[in-house]
Amino acid sequence: MTFLLFYISAPVWACSMPDDYRIPTNLQLVEEADLIVLGRTGSGPEEGSEPGLDDFVLLELIEILKGPPPSEPLRVFGRTDWNGQPIPPLPSSLGEAHFSVGLGACVRVFYPENQLVVAMFVNTPEGLRQIGNSWAREIEDVESEDDIWVQAIHEYLGLISFDEASERERAIRQRQSELMLQADVASHAIALDLDRHLNHVHSDGDFVPPEYWRVIDHPEGIVATVTAGENRAALTCSLGNNNVEMMTLLGDETTRVALLVGGQSYVFTDLEQSMERVGFGEPEETPVLRGTLDISDDLLDILSTSTGMAGVTVDDLSIMAPAGDTMLRFSRRCGVILASN
Repeated sequence: MTFLLFYISAPVWACSMPDDYRIPTNLQLVEEADLIVLGRTGSGPEEGSEPGLDDFVLLELIEILKGPPPSEPLRVFGRTDWNGQPIPPLPSSLGEAHFSVGLGACVRVFYPENQLVVAMFVNTPEGLRQIGNSWAREIEDVESEDDIWVQAIHEYLGLISFDEASERERAIRQRQSELMLQADVASHAIALDLDRHLNHVHSDGDFVPPEYWRVIDHPEGIVATVTAGENRAALTCSLGNNNVEMMTLLGDETTRVALLVGGQSYVFTDLEQSMERVGFGEPEETPVLRGTLDISDDLLDILSTSTGMAGVTVDDLSIMAPAGDTMLRFSRRCGVILASN
């Protein structure tokens, strides 16, 4: 998973899409949906049964965020077990979709039982159906009824009320500026998401910023990568390990690597350099630097509340990007993993 994130800046998976397909932004999703609900996952296909196209998970309606009350039971495509194992809750950052969108179908297919989710539906001649856009955040786990994703949807519902494009853009920019003045992670994360939206609608393809964090959560752990130009570093918190592992492709003579977050610097230890073949189909080995970082409750708290820039310093080089809500998601999932270890 770590190597995968080094080499994929936009999803490239098993399903095939038209050449001009663009992943909708979160604001575009909110506009497209006829119904957006906060729900709780219930029963799914019988555990151990073979996966199939008739696999569905029932949703208990908790709150309607957009649209009229549904006249039919709500369900989403997928199952509540993966290879016979239960799926843990995996709330994602605003810049990412659930890990299972990359497992072949290009839409979400795995769910924890009894988990709060935000789900989006459209009206069809056959009734309500979940939105089917590939690699988009159409059904996501949330931590609470006031999760950052829920807050973002409420913000976007106000912004899509502006029908005229120039008026909407002015409203988005004004709200983005207001959010950036706030001191909380949610406000900064939503402002960053609005920035991604504006850049997306003004670009010819799927917009990828020059500096960004990505966080991919999966059943075995969580991986966060930071990219700044051509430089990248990755952080991994995984089941069975009691610290955070770092990997970067930089520096044959590196003497110091640190995590820089919340104005504090945390030095990685046990630095080791090796030659490894990374990515898919890479014919040659590449110098790789690895290290570890002990995780304390204080560091987890700083990660979960940090706004602004965060990154990895390699000697005099800084690989920094806006934290958004990626550090918060990484911190919370890492805390769960370390507690289970």
